[in-house]
This record gives sequence, structure tokens and C-alpha cells, in this order.
Amino acid sequence: MKINVQEAGNGISELKVVLEPEDYQNEVLKELKKIRKETRMPGFRPGKVPMRLIENKYGDSVKLEIITRLLDEAVRNYRKDNRMVVFGNLIPAGEWDLMKELAAETPTAVYLFAPVPDVEWPEDKLKAVPLYAPKVSDKTLDEYVEHYRNEAGEWVETDEIDDDTLVFLNLKNEKEPDVLLPVFYNFRDIKDDERYRKAVEEVKEKKEVSGTFEELDKRFGLKEIMKAMYKQAPEFADEDKITLEWAKAQKRKPAEMNEAFFEKIFPGRGIKTEEEFRQAIAEHLNKTFENEGRIHYHNTLYKTIVDHAPVQIPEEFLEKYIRRQFENSGEEEIADMLKNPELREHILFEALMDKFLTEKGLEIQPEEIRKSAAEEAYQRLKEYNMLHLVESDEQLADLGMKWMGEDTDFMSRVLHSARVNKFFNEWEKILNPEPVEIPFEEFKEKIKEEK
Repeated sequence: MKINVQEAGNGISELKVVLEPEDYQNEVLKELKKIRKETRMPGFRPGKVPMRLIENKYGDSVKLEIITRLLDEAVRNYRKDNRMVVFGNLIPAGEWDLMKELAAETPTAVYLFAPVPDVEWPEDKLKAVPLYAPKVSDKTLDEYVEHYRNEAGEWVETDEIDDDTLVFLNLKNEKEPDVLLPVFYNFRDIKDDERYRKAVEEVKEKKEVSGTFEELDKRFGLKEIMKAMYKQAPEFADEDKITLEWAKAQKRKPAEMNEAFFEKIFPGRGIKTEEEFRQAIAEHLNKTFENEGRIHYHNTLYKTIVDHAPVQIPEEFLEKYIRRQFENSGEEEIADMLKNPELREHILFEALMDKFLTEKGLEIQPEEIRKSAAEEAYQRLKEYNMLHLVESDEQLADLGMKWMGEDTDFMSRVLHSARVNKFFNEWEKILNPEPVEIPFEEFKEKIKEEK
């Protein structure tokens, strides 16, 4: 096997891999013999099919599979052995002539890549990035106590309509007057849409409102509501005569502050008093806020690095790379991608991160993967408002590792997250920032201002 690297100009290099017969012939023969043992063919005993027939039927596909694997391994090993860091990835220098390489005694592949040069990191600017340590305030704590009480409370009928009200109406078609189709409105979702609010309040006042489906859809957003409520939304013609009847309004009655309620929110914690309950919420929130402060710190480091990066992606390679990655896209889409600053930033950051980790010889350790699995599990539980069901960091990590084994997308996110965390954690050691304690409300305002 021969591997040769040479410069191709404009920040682009070329890597050429040539396989010699001794690299692949024995592998091909070994695989064909294995196939021969397992092949059943009329007129021949099992395992006794002539090798010539096996070669004619399977030879090309086996050779292609093996030389493709050997080329991939050669590139991967060369990159690892030479600690080669590139922008994006290697891309074929041109279209691979399949039949030509199958017939060739020395199959060859040529790749283009843009090596990442030496980097001078903007340490002065990175040192200026603050690490906030947001803390829960009494105001926020009170809000969360009420939030949990409302979440655990029972729905009761009410005459009041406010942001916490669910309103239920019955839709009746003149063609089928005995069929009532329930529709409901969550006033928190439509609080900023005065049109819907007034329409629903009119039904409450008049008990019912009639008109064509088209007319009432404009006022009540019926198509959108039914699409959200029903897997197969009933269809109406615009001219159908329909009536919307008032059914009821409901809102939650906050749960009583007792041991049963505390157990429901924090199972197994044995909380008995309101003070203990508030303390449990405060501990949970402070851990959550600390995590958000560190995410903000890492995001700001990211932005500082890409904004002040001392190296840039070679434009000619960037275009070739994007065209290869999105080869089914049209010219207009390609042009948009080339102008997309976020895509450019992503490719740049990934390359700079790899450069940093490679130069320092840093590899991801099992405990770091476990920690990242816990963080990804945290984000998933947070999305579904289920964080209070997890009692410890260890339980969170176990859950994340379990999901890694069940979900390949989740696993990919965890492994990438582990690399990103390694990068930022190493920078945090270098920069050694002093955490700045501030109330969470002030932290939120700072984030708004930055956006």
C-alpha cells in the first residue's frame, strides 16, 4: 500500500492511496472461500461449487467491498497516525470509476482535504468571558411552588376566563344536528390573540354562535384547532352551516400543601413540611441554574472562538465540500449554504475543537461519556417537565446510558457532546474563571440583552 500527500494549492491538499495486489488478493480469496462453503447450487454438493463459478458470481462485489474497506481503513489510520486535523472531512477528488478500479491491479483513490494550520488561540478575549452562577431568589421559588401546586391540582369548572382557563365548546353541523364535536381552547396559548379571545367570550355570553364553516373558521381558527385535536380531523365544506355551543370552562384548583402532595412531586424523598419542600425545590433549581450558567459560558466561549478565529476555511475547499455533502441540492440551495454563517461557523468550530484535542492528546474517557449521557437525559426530561422524578445524578446517568443503547441518534449526540464538553472543560481549566453569583432573574435579563 502506498499513501502520498501533496499540496494542491489554495489551502487544499491531496491524499492518494494505492492498493497493491498483496493488500487485497488474499482477503478477496478468503471471503470467496467462505462464500463457497455456504453456497448451495443445483448439481453440486454443499461446499463443492467450483471456485470459478463463485468468482464469476461474487468476485466483483467481494473485491469492491474489500478494497472500499481497505481504502477507508488506510485513510482513517493515516489520519490517526499523523494526527491529521482537517476542515470538514476528506472528499473524493473526483467521481470514482467503479469498473476501472475493479479491473485495475492497483486500485487507487484520491481525496482532497483542507488541513487546519497551527492556531494561536485568542486567550485574552476568552479570559474576559464571565462564568455566571445564577441563584434562586424568593420570588422565583414562590413561582415554582405555585407552578407545582397548579400542576398537581384538580380541574374544576369556573365562570372566570383568564390565562389559566381551558374553554370547551361543542361544534354542531346542521346536516347532523345530533352529533356534537368537542373543541377546546387553552387561553394561555391564545392570550395574545385578541380575535380568538373575543370570539370565545362571545360564545360564553350568547351560549351559541352560528354561521358557515368558513365564517367561523376565520373567527375561531377551527381548522387549526381540529387538526391539533384529532388524528383525522373531520372535514367541512366552507358553506356548511354550523353552530358553536358553550360547554364549560375549567381551571386547576391548586393542590393542598400536604405530605401526599410533596410525595407526588418528589417521590421517595420523605418530605413532610413546606419548608423542606421549598428547600428541595431550591436545591433542584440551583443545580438547574448552575447548569444553565455553564451552558451560557460555553456558548459565549464558542462565539468568541469563531468570531476571533485566527484561521479560516479555504473558500475553494468549502465550496467543494458543501457540494459533495449536499450533492442532491440545486445551485440556489448550494449558494444559500455558502452564504450561511452558521454552517461556516459549525465547520470552523468542529475543526478548531479537533485541533485543540489532538494537539493536547486528549481522548474521551468512559466517565466523561457517562456524564454527557446524564446531561442529554437531563435535557430530554426537562423538555417533558419530568426532572423532579429523578432523585440523583447517578440515576440520571444510568438513564442516559440506557437510552444510548436504545437510540442511535441519542448516542451520537452524547458522543459529540462528550467531545464538546472535553474541549470547554479544558479551556475552563486554562482560563480558571471566578464564578459570578447573580439572581436568576438578572441572569435571564443579561441573556435577553445579549440576543
